[in-house]
Amino acid sequence: MYKVLFVILIIILVCILYFIIKFKKASYGGYDKNKHVVIDSLNLTHYLTDNKHKITISEINNTIDKTSIILRAKYPGQVMYVVKGQETKHIEKDDLLLFANTAKRNKVNIYVIERYTNEQHTQHMQHTQHTQHVQLGRDDYYMGLLANRYNCPVLSEDHFRDWNKLKASLSPFYVYEYRYYRDYPTREYIKPIVLNIPRPNHIKFSTIIS
Repeated sequence: MYKVLFVILIIILVCILYFIIKFKKASYGGYDKNKHVVIDSLNLTHYLTDNKHKITISEINNTIDKTSIILRAKYPGQVMYVVKGQETKHIEKDDLLLFANTAKRNKVNIYVIERYTNEQHTQHMQHTQHTQHVQLGRDDYYMGLLANRYNCPVLSEDHFRDWNKLKASLSPFYVYEYRYYRDYPTREYIKPIVLNIPRPNHIKFSTIIS
């Protein structure tokens, strides 16, 4: 009798554990690395246009329009484009509206990373050139954060070599999240801290986009 009750108890515990794991996976879209992808939008725009100048907001939106069908066909889950504006100015409201429409039109998610405050920007410009690159890499950090959250790769030509330094040197920042099925964006406060988040696995554009 006790053995039967013990077996039943074990089965119940296993079922509870199974549903807990399943619920946690569902909360982040399934943790299926073959289902989701994070895109380095600025890097991809440079790759497709071969431009050496500063990329414009319009060019980034055109890149999303051109690549979303290809990426959604390969990744049926969350297709997440990460965008960072210029360090010298804030992204205008009209540009934010443009991202909102682009997300809806292409059925993708777009994450727009805000520029640092003037005080933060001044402080960062006082560092060496290498340190500046690390300090201004909040888009790299956020892409790694998304990749870890969704257990998926980052589509980028970047190798994230500064990853370990990046986690320890960034100031807090905000991200606007535009999901195609929402009318309004959410604004997330990101405070980078040193966590056991591995360097993201990256895939080169040439393996997917010709």
